[in-house]
Amino acid sequence: MVGVIANLALWFGLRVIFTRMAPGALGIEWPVLSSLDPLAAALAALAGLCLFGLRLGVVKTLGLTALAGLGARSLGL
Repeated sequence: MVGVIANLALWFGLRVIFTRMAPGALGIEWPVLSSLDPLAAALAALAGLCLFGLRLGVVKTLGLTALAGLGARSLGL
């Protein structure tokens, strides 16, 4: 069960942070590094810092990153 959750987290995470994926060897898709979404990467880093560095709970982290994302989009970022 842990492997399924890890696989889904990696699959979704890569597709949020990178807007394009390219086919690779053995049918494995790799992110196109030039398609990095800086806002998504910054929000993911903020979430990681809140969860692991500051040890905030999931609900507080989700609320903080949601507000940060809304604020960034309202500023046109």
